[in-house]
Amino acid sequence: MTTTSELKPLLKRLRLGYMLNTLPERLALARRDQLDYAAFLQIILADEVTRRNNRNLEMHLQKAGFDQVCRLEDFEQPR
Repeated sequence: MTTTSELKPLLKRLRLGYMLNTLPERLALARRDQLDYAAFLQIILADEVTRRNNRNLEMHLQKAGFDQVCRLEDFEQPR
């Protein structure tokens, strides 16, 4: 049994199952950069926060019924 397969039920129980999608990549990063445990944990938790924020934004935009999304960054700056 691999570490990832042992983590799968635990992450799902904590509703963190989407971490499994990026876990191999993040583990490789941690090994390559010799990250300590706290730094690794910070990275994978930040990934999850970003994923949840993006999902919430998408849900709000869908509920609002906007045909297209315009961001402030998309507008030209006046000169």
